[in-house]
Amino acid sequence: MTESESLIPQPTGSTVETTSQAPSIGDRLRQARERRGVSIAEASATLKIRAPILEAFEREDHTQLPPRVYALGQLRTYSAYLGLDPATVVAGWHEPSIGADSGPAPLQGAATAIDRLASLRPGVIRSTRGLLAIGGLGIAVLIISGFMVLQLLRFLLPPSIAITYPIEAVSNLAAGTLSYEIKGTADANASIIISTSAGAQLTTQADESGLWSLIVPLGTGRTEIVANSVKAGTGGDSSATAERVFVVALPDKVAPEITVSQPSANLAVQNGDVPISLSTTPNSDIAITATDTAGGLITSTLTSDASGAANGGIALPAGRWTLSFSVTNADGALGQTTRTVEVSLPGSRSRSRAALQPRGFACGLMANLTQQSACRERPWLLVRS
Repeated sequence: MTESESLIPQPTGSTVETTSQAPSIGDRLRQARERRGVSIAEASATLKIRAPILEAFEREDHTQLPPRVYALGQLRTYSAYLGLDPATVVAGWHEPSIGADSGPAPLQGAATAIDRLASLRPGVIRSTRGLLAIGGLGIAVLIISGFMVLQLLRFLLPPSIAITYPIEAVSNLAAGTLSYEIKGTADANASIIISTSAGAQLTTQADESGLWSLIVPLGTGRTEIVANSVKAGTGGDSSATAERVFVVALPDKVAPEITVSQPSANLAVQNGDVPISLSTTPNSDIAITATDTAGGLITSTLTSDASGAANGGIALPAGRWTLSFSVTNADGALGQTTRTVEVSLPGSRSRSRAALQPRGFACGLMANLTQQSACRERPWLLVRS
């Protein structure tokens, strides 16, 4: 009798006779291992199966084994490693049941259980397929419903609007900045409306991804902008707005230039008439202030023509005088320059301090027509006190 035949229970009335009881599965495993000359530890290291499990197989100690499905797989591996037929070993392996003797379970009972399980498999498979189909249909319905709800919300909800650049709420810009590009996000294809505090209104449109940009004109000083969006297709306005403030610095004040050609520096005048000739900003009023060392003060004005030139004169008493010329432009910047003149009068006849008056006023005070005519030929008239 072969080793495989000895593991199969013999039917009643069989003509095959045995002189002694066949070894158990555990004994067969132990004998095969000993024939190979390997220890439990060596087999465990080779098969990656814990040594207590291999020992439990050889002792047929079911309490130390894992669940049956895993135990049978490990038993197949162990029996093949020892040179035994795995199918025969597994067929002869059984777990004790309550009220049953310790003898091996009939092969026919094991086969019947396997056949019964196999007969149930088509129904199980059909049930599983049905459950999967229902589950897949339910998931598809949920996805479609979620998509429709999302589209409905996108249609009903007001459009969004945001300015992403510049990030700061208030941007301070250099003097002379005339425009600034702002960027933002909104709903896809939404219309963007930008209103400025200067009264300008500009529009653009967001692209498919909701991005938009627009160049906004700026003025000197503070400019506030407000961004709003209108949803494409519905015409709904955004419930909120995005705002930014730009502050363009005022340009530095540039003082007007004054170039004095007459009087020259430290000019000496004998007759008291000091000529004035200068150039500055066109159509500007030039304030002239004359002060002497004794604290005397004489003031007058000139007006430059379209080319910026101004010509005239001022009559001063004897003494050392400092002439100051001042021009103020439209933004309040002040330009100044000075000249020093020495005035001396011929002879011993003294002359009192005088003030220079515009010829249209001073000449009109002269009753003598000859004097008036002579006065108008000169730009300025010395009025004696």
